[in-house]
Amino acid sequence: MKRLLIWIIAVVVVVEVAYLAAVNIVLNLPGTQTYINQLHPDRYTFKWDRAWSWYPFRVHVTNFSANGQSWIQQWELSAPTMSASLDVFAMLDETVYLSDLRTSDVDLRFRPLIQADFDDSALRPFFPTIADRDPDTKAAPVPTQEPGWRIVYDIAEISGENNIWLGATKMTLDGTASGVMARQNRHGPLEISDGVLDAQVKMLSFAGQDVANSGSIDGTFHLGPYLPQDNQRFKLLAFLSLDADIELPVTNIDFLNVYLEDVSNMTLSGTGLVKGHANFDKGYLTAGTDLSITSDGLDVALPPYAVKGDGTVSVKVTDAAADTLDAALTFKTIEATHNDAILFTGTDLTVSADRTNRVEPGHRVEKVPYKVSITIPQMTVPDVSVYQAYIPEKWGLQLLSGSGSLEGKAELAEESLDFDLTLKSDKAEMQFKKDSFETGLDFVLKASGTAGDKTAEVDVSGTYLDLDDSQVKTASGDDSAPWKTTLTISEGKTTFDLPDDADPQAGFVGFWSLFHDDDLKALLATADATLKAALTVSDLDWIDTFFQNPYALAVHESAEVTADISVTDGLLDTGSSVKMPTKDFQLEVLDYVAEGTGGFDVVVEKGGEDPDLKLTASLSDGSFRLQDEKAAVIEQVTLALTAVSEGVTLKDGGTVKSVDLDMPSAKVTDMSAYNEYMPPSTPVRLLGGGADVSAKLTMEPDNATGFVKLQTSRITADIEGDRVSGIVGVDVTIDGGSAEKKSFSIGGSSVRLDGLRAAGASSGNWNARVNISKGQVVWTKPANLDLTTSFWMTDVSPLLAMFEDERRKHKWIDRVFDLKDVSGSATIKVAPKDVVVPYALAKADRTEVGAKGIFAAGDKQGMYYLKLGNFSGILEFDNGRKRFGLFNATKKFEDYEPGGRLPGLTRSQRSSQRADGERAPFHIFGRR
Repeated sequence: MKRLLIWIIAVVVVVEVAYLAAVNIVLNLPGTQTYINQLHPDRYTFKWDRAWSWYPFRVHVTNFSANGQSWIQQWELSAPTMSASLDVFAMLDETVYLSDLRTSDVDLRFRPLIQADFDDSALRPFFPTIADRDPDTKAAPVPTQEPGWRIVYDIAEISGENNIWLGATKMTLDGTASGVMARQNRHGPLEISDGVLDAQVKMLSFAGQDVANSGSIDGTFHLGPYLPQDNQRFKLLAFLSLDADIELPVTNIDFLNVYLEDVSNMTLSGTGLVKGHANFDKGYLTAGTDLSITSDGLDVALPPYAVKGDGTVSVKVTDAAADTLDAALTFKTIEATHNDAILFTGTDLTVSADRTNRVEPGHRVEKVPYKVSITIPQMTVPDVSVYQAYIPEKWGLQLLSGSGSLEGKAELAEESLDFDLTLKSDKAEMQFKKDSFETGLDFVLKASGTAGDKTAEVDVSGTYLDLDDSQVKTASGDDSAPWKTTLTISEGKTTFDLPDDADPQAGFVGFWSLFHDDDLKALLATADATLKAALTVSDLDWIDTFFQNPYALAVHESAEVTADISVTDGLLDTGSSVKMPTKDFQLEVLDYVAEGTGGFDVVVEKGGEDPDLKLTASLSDGSFRLQDEKAAVIEQVTLALTAVSEGVTLKDGGTVKSVDLDMPSAKVTDMSAYNEYMPPSTPVRLLGGGADVSAKLTMEPDNATGFVKLQTSRITADIEGDRVSGIVGVDVTIDGGSAEKKSFSIGGSSVRLDGLRAAGASSGNWNARVNISKGQVVWTKPANLDLTTSFWMTDVSPLLAMFEDERRKHKWIDRVFDLKDVSGSATIKVAPKDVVVPYALAKADRTEVGAKGIFAAGDKQGMYYLKLGNFSGILEFDNGRKRFGLFNATKKFEDYEPGGRLPGLTRSQRSSQRADGERAPFHIFGRR
């Protein structure tokens, strides 16, 4: 037995010695490498300096290198030393199993081949070179899996400083790694299991750009199994599991953009420290992940927006919400821009986002988060004009300049929206239409909304705009008095139609689909809305903006008005309205100011792009005066005004189509105020008295119609030194004209004089009626009149005083003054400097009474005419001089023209005055 044992040992020793001799000789023969390398030189080559084996099936090599080429890439591996054992029994199962593989200081390189369907030309200059391999080799067609042996590498340890170069990514790791890599040939599944890595990062770069020069990673990993030919580049992340602690100071965090560019084209840049724990499983960050990137110069770009500053990006996944990635950006300092214009600057802003925890590039279809929340402490706004980008042009409002602040919060998700933002400026310059104004701006946006399948609804109740200490800067340079406006939306709902081509897979549904397709300006310009609001203004003259008109229509005084507005596609709907409850306010029309108690409505009569607006205002117990009058002489006014403006836009206002003014009752307290409408040379001056007045006037751009009625109490007047009293009734019919020019046609009007007598007398009852068959008036101070009239009067007694001397000499004149019920016709012209009676003649039986004359400052001259049967006479007067004549009186009266030569009075002085530029004779028919 002992001899057998000795024999066996001897055999084993001989076999071992023979194995060592044979194997070591074979391993170190040059022909061995040559033989191996000629088997498939296109697929692989091997090289080593020295190799040996101390016991069966375990080999050690030094200066080992190998490279090869698959259908898709070239590769190269080199190491100073390497050792491994071969499991021969596994070969019975068609498996090459290399166990206890140990090596260090590895240099591993992979170079992708050129693919027709993938353009990596920008990255290829940064790919590694592979010895003896053509860098311009094109990839072969995608292979199919074939039967073959399985190769297993059981890596016990890789240590030392290892250089790994994967395409354009290059890294140096100092530490240890282990794991099992298995591959089923040919072109079968690849798997790396039980991976362990504990390494210091010495260098990390991408595309020639340094990413990090220090750091560490410590954890476990698993990859596959997967088919490499079907899962190239980032697709293999769907088979990777990683549970590791990471600390990586990066020189530029833009390497993360490969993950972020799919999120609405977001990109990052800047230096920072990536630190924390990553739990990654087959394309998903899972519970336990807690990573942060702290940066001293973080730039986030989400065109057209960008932010930069010092801050931290954190990423967490918790057990409570295992399918949600909670990402947050917290900026210690921040500058936010829109199209390179600064929106705001400040500190401590936080942006948080809940999104899918799937972070696999290429396979992630969700483009948007589940929810984004922004918390904005008070930020500095260098120039509020940057927010003009969000105001639709059709609103006509411009933010021109001014610094301010922004603060609040905003939250946006697929089915919900919640905004509470405040924009302030102590001195903002704004422009509405042509005029700009400086104002204290305080705008608060409150919005909460929900989105369904087809529409989204946003409630803006509580939103308000406050403009304080505003002052208009007009184009003419005349600044307005300060004013204040506050608009508060008590109830407001805005509805948006969601796009029909929403992309649920990408997450573009609900509110995300709105903001994906349109910017905020476009959304506001096309929104549907219903609003109830209160508007408090220190001056109502903003209404004038929408009623551009030639009638000087304006509304003034402070007030609080309520708005009930409906909007479709960003345009006002028919029936929208603004109402002012009853209060004291001021209304202007033409040259008049009405002040009293009342209110107004502005209603949209026709909605759409250029709506028509209707203003209805009413006043009671008010006053009515000219704008230049300090005190009103028309009191107890009841007034209603209706104006329609067509084609109104916020930018350009609108054009008034018509204005209806209805004053059913009012009282004139002092008729002497109307003296200002008469030329200074008028022989009649009103001394006082009151009247009841009513009026109705419809004004259109090319026409005016209506009436004015006035009925006085007994009033007193001065007629060239004589005081008389009487009752006057005026009934003015307006049948045409231009309110803009204050020129009206008054044919059909009439004037009544009742009970005319000497002032203080208790008897006397002279009456007269004047009917205007044709007339034109320009209602200015003084007024212009051109009248063709017929008249009736009780008798001609007002002329008695003029003919007192002549009655003693010519008794027939008394018979003229006995004439009763006298009728006649007259033409009268009133201009600012004179009153002209070109012709006035009354006839009764064989009796005639006439008058012609001109009354101007310092120049009163004319002629009275009497006729009884065959007797006739004229009484000429010229600035205090008088002359009565009988010879050829009728012809002289007919030939006389006011302002011309009086046949019985010398005209030398008057002619001299005319030579100096005085008035020429009046010619009613344009003849001399």
